[in-house]
Amino acid sequence: PLCTTVQDCRDVEQWLEDDKRKGNERVFWVGMEYRFIPPIEKLIDAGDSGKLGRLKMLSIREHRFPFLAKVGHWNRLNALSGGTLVEKCCHFFD
Repeated sequence: PLCTTVQDCRDVEQWLEDDKRKGNERVFWVGMEYRFIPPIEKLIDAGDSGKLGRLKMLSIREHRFPFLAKVGHWNRLNALSGGTLVEKCCHFFD
């Protein structure tokens, strides 16, 4: 996720505004890499077009170990990742 608290999001927004005022306009992007995987693109298109009817629930199964090793195991700590649900699901939905 971009941030794990509302205040952190506000701080990022303020940083971008301050930077822009200084004439340092930048592109700021949070990468949602799963949305560009061809089967996921097809799923999104099918959902948006109504081909699937009215979507009420979606299930995604990931076939890998749940937590790959990260520096300082940040992805296993709620304070740093927002918790398991946020850490895992943020890659699928934006």
